[in-house]
This record gives sequence, structure tokens and C-alpha cells, in this order.
Amino acid sequence: MIERADVDRHSVTVANEPGVVSIVGPIETVRKIYDANVQAEAGAATARTSPTQPAEDRAGYEPLVDFTTDCPLKFEDVLDAMGDPEPTPIIDRMNWNEFLGNGYQATLSLNGQAFAARATEKDGVVTELEISPQYNASFLGIPFHIPTSRFTEKLDALGVPWADDGRAGIVLYEHWVTLYNHDGRIEAILWHNPETLTEVELLDLAFPPDPTREPR
Repeated sequence: MIERADVDRHSVTVANEPGVVSIVGPIETVRKIYDANVQAEAGAATARTSPTQPAEDRAGYEPLVDFTTDCPLKFEDVLDAMGDPEPTPIIDRMNWNEFLGNGYQATLSLNGQAFAARATEKDGVVTELEISPQYNASFLGIPFHIPTSRFTEKLDALGVPWADDGRAGIVLYEHWVTLYNHDGRIEAILWHNPETLTEVELLDLAFPPDPTREPR
């Protein structure tokens, strides 16, 4: 207690009684000790609970769900698992109002944990599933909500190839997965249905063509 305040331990007298710790000494010194301990306890509480801290640095952090490159559900089962929410048409307004499919948004329960989920469907087939984990999940053992640079360093350590799509995604082009960042942290994971996306299309997502290059 006294060490936290950086004061001379001999300048006060500490008495321990059942359930009570008494400090006797100059009022300024006692106040300094009290303030230092209040700040320390508040900092410890923040470290245990604050969602703004990287997951790795929070005391007692242990992911309850560890996602992998495999979609956690069969794509044909996704909408049922989401409770068959109402579809929202996805229209490309910049391309003659082209219909791109239907979007779905709902809560999805996996391993007893609830996650915010989005799905896209076209012609009766789910083309992708996106999950935005809270602070109880990881990907290949890597916690979500850590800085993107640290996340990709850990992907490198695992030998997982990735590419920055130049927008907001980290594409794992060998695994049909895109990880999305927000404010510099990985916040969501999307699994592409390989039956609805060709390898060339996936590589275009990972390495989008440079519009400034002259065609050969």
C-alpha cells in the first residue's frame, strides 16, 4: 500500500486489525497513500474488464470460441441457424442497380456464445458468412480486437499467407477467409463459400487490379 505512493514508510504507522487497516501520520502523507491506492485499484479493474484494451493484455482473458479457416456452419444451414431473418436486397447503385443478392443480419449462437452475424445469399445459396466477435473469441488462437499489425505478425508466425486488399480487409487467399479491421484492429471474420467464388475472384479480392495500370 505504502510503496504505491512512493513515501517514506517510516513517516506513518500502519496498524492491522481484523478487516481494517489503519494508517496514522501527517494528513498530506495519508492522503497521498489513499489516492495512490485508489488509482491502482481502478487501473486493475480496467485491465480486467475494459474492452478497449487488447485482449491479450486483459487479466484472465481466455477465448471461449476459437474460430478457424473452416466456416463454423455448413453454408446451407446458416440461415436456419440465424432464425431465418428477413432479407434485405443488396443493390449496386453504381452499376445500373444490379442485384447482388440478399443480406441477412441476426444473432447467431455458437458453442453457447451469441455473436452478431451477417450472411449474403443469392439464387438460394449462401455465398458468405460474417461474424463480429465480442471479447470472447479468437482465430487460430489469435485474439480478436488486437492491432492489425500484431494480428498479421501472428498469422506470419503460423505460416498463414495473407494480403491486404487495400480497403479494410486482410484476405487469407488460400483459405477463403477475409478478416476485417476497424480503427486499426481486427474486428470481424468472413468465410467465403468456395462453391460460389472462383479462385481467380478470390485472388482479385486479395490483390485487386490496379486501375491506374495500362492494359497490355
